[in-house]
Amino acid sequence: MLGLIPLLTACLAGCLLMRMLRPAAGAGPGWAASLLELGLGIGFGIGLSSMLFFVLTVTGTATAAVILLADSALLAALAAIWFYRRRRRQGATVPVPVERPVQPAFRYNWILAALLFSALVIVLDGMRNQAAADPHGMWDAWAIWNVRARFLAGPGETWRNAISPLLERTHPDYPLLLSGFVARCWKAAGDSDTLVPIATAALFFLATLAVLVAALALLRSASSGLLAGLTVMTGFTYVSQTMWQYSDIPLAYYYLAAVALAALAWKAEERRKPLLLVLAGYAAGCAAWTKNEGLLFAAVFGCCCAAADWWFSGFGKAVRRSLWLGAGMLPGLILVGWLKMLAPVADPVVRAGKKGIAQGAAQSWRRQFVWRAIARNAGEFGYTPATHPLAALAVLAAALRFSLPRALRPAAVCGAAVVGLVFGGYVVVSLGAFTPFGRFFSQLFPLFLLVFFLALRPLEELFEPAAASATAPEGPKKKTKKKRSSRA
Repeated sequence: MLGLIPLLTACLAGCLLMRMLRPAAGAGPGWAASLLELGLGIGFGIGLSSMLFFVLTVTGTATAAVILLADSALLAALAAIWFYRRRRRQGATVPVPVERPVQPAFRYNWILAALLFSALVIVLDGMRNQAAADPHGMWDAWAIWNVRARFLAGPGETWRNAISPLLERTHPDYPLLLSGFVARCWKAAGDSDTLVPIATAALFFLATLAVLVAALALLRSASSGLLAGLTVMTGFTYVSQTMWQYSDIPLAYYYLAAVALAALAWKAEERRKPLLLVLAGYAAGCAAWTKNEGLLFAAVFGCCCAAADWWFSGFGKAVRRSLWLGAGMLPGLILVGWLKMLAPVADPVVRAGKKGIAQGAAQSWRRQFVWRAIARNAGEFGYTPATHPLAALAVLAAALRFSLPRALRPAAVCGAAVVGLVFGGYVVVSLGAFTPFGRFFSQLFPLFLLVFFLALRPLEELFEPAAASATAPEGPKKKTKKKRSSRA
């Protein structure tokens, strides 16, 4: 139980930081902005504490006292800054109200919220039973992530066993966000309670749900966010892998957070874009620090954002915004590079190289094997064919149809390109070294839902067309040249 204290302090530090930065200030409903800050604070706090723990471990200063002291100092500093800024705003003679766009409310949103809450209770109860049956998680959890966490939490130079060549079959070169965070909690508590990785997995699931619902409520409508949250619950593989303690769920969180923050940046005022882009880059860097697939995502995400900015905003703005995005990615990418220099090359994709992928692509049986695996894992992703996520999305698409406002086109185009290119990269590397596609689907599932519901017409427009058209987000207005009137 003591391991939950450093877990909660990391999440609290992240939430305080997001509360001060206020990434969604003035973007939409107040409840959605607060929910986004909560979701981002959990994941970003975990990522930051994992990075700091790795630095302390490699430098030989990671002790329980140092970890707890660093947590206390960080929380005290953030709390002091937050209270100071709050008193300063209260002492101002003319408080500046936060202007939020008025959105039409779907009269039956309370039903969607009740359904989402009920589904969440059922899913969390199933997770509790699954965690009680398998407290150590499934194969990847205890053979890769948790065993490396035990080495990292050990005394002295024991942490080097986490990147030992003897762990060749369990990926000693994998990034350490999840293992590092669990090890940090264990080392601070002085034990290796299985409750820590279980709670970490559950928090990432809840944070993903919070970011998805809040981002869509801010960008599109409250009903879109609630419907997306309900659709998440239909993903059997995604929900199951949460209590398997696989790193694909944290990876899916950072994928979603990066694109959601970039989408908010496109919609925000110019003065707020740098902050949102730095946070989006930080999420992409955390994805790279979570798993090797995150490196592919970071590269694709950066290129897609730059291309979308160039297409919709011009070359100059694309260059400036790409610099902010890259600045946010730096901490995660630097740590990944540092780890790769310490750990042996063991990833089968890296070992296969271009030659192995080309040989696999040239073999017809290999291609058929990959496509059959895609179809099989896609069919098994839902609980039943009737409750499959694709069935639910098909019904929603037929009933609501697609309608994409101009202001959301950069976000939708960039998000769709990221999903398509990352999944295409998964297919290509699987030709050289096959991995289960069920995990790939889980990694991209929340991000796919974000893009889908951005393009889907919300219930507000269907049942409140007059109010929706009056408050619909407008795209950038084009300048028109005035024609000179000529006198006859």
